[in-house]
Amino acid sequence: MTWVKSGTPIRTVGPVPDRKASVQARASLATEWPGAPDYMRPLLSLWNVRVDHEAVLRSGSRVPIFDARPAGFVQRRGQLPTHNFFSGTFTADGVRLGYIRTRFIIPLPISNDPFTTAIVEFAGEVAFMQQNTDGLIVDVMRNPGGLVFYVDTLCSLLSPVPFRTIGLEVRATQNWVLQFDSSLQSARAQNAPEWVINLLTSLLDALRKANAEQRGMTGPLPFSALTLDLDPLPGAYTKPIIVGSRTNGAGRNVVNVAVGAYT
Repeated sequence: MTWVKSGTPIRTVGPVPDRKASVQARASLATEWPGAPDYMRPLLSLWNVRVDHEAVLRSGSRVPIFDARPAGFVQRRGQLPTHNFFSGTFTADGVRLGYIRTRFIIPLPISNDPFTTAIVEFAGEVAFMQQNTDGLIVDVMRNPGGLVFYVDTLCSLLSPVPFRTIGLEVRATQNWVLQFDSSLQSARAQNAPEWVINLLTSLLDALRKANAEQRGMTGPLPFSALTLDLDPLPGAYTKPIIVGSRTNGAGRNVVNVAVGAYT
């Protein structure tokens, strides 16, 4: 067969960043959890709610977008690179208010368990605010998102009553079933924590059920717990709270797929 060719072939993408490489680097959050067990890879992928915003000023910054501070503002955290939060207190109209800014919904990978340090730090700030303030401002401006498990835990420290988290529906292909089945077998073989085994078992049951049905859609599934209805953690803040702004996170789950040169 003779091919007829015309026009100008596109052999290079042009003077832009290599998006394919950046997609591959962000494809799995396992790279940000050093030493993550192989059975956690499906969960880490589903926990991802982060979108990078290179062109947004101070996206993911520890420091708030605004430079001015209220009169009498006393800073507590945010001075050191290891701090996950920027916090402080001030008084307005005779009311003492607390302020906490979350820089990421994913904490820095300080250890093999990147959640622990940040959660302990946040719990300590909530405990201080509970004892020393009349209300709390939570600032999530320019927050690029992060891990579902982590943000659900923070919410459990900010709500004194049970609350419902967001569920994610999945089109349960055979690949999903096989992936979670493999992870569950690996988790059992490696004596994974009981909560991981229970969570993988619950998700696999839901995926198998949906895969056997027409259209194969699950109902809303929790990916950080066995239920969408979560309870507050001990020491949760009980006074009025205002959230400064919506996060930049793009929904419940973000998965990049390479299509040609771009995504």
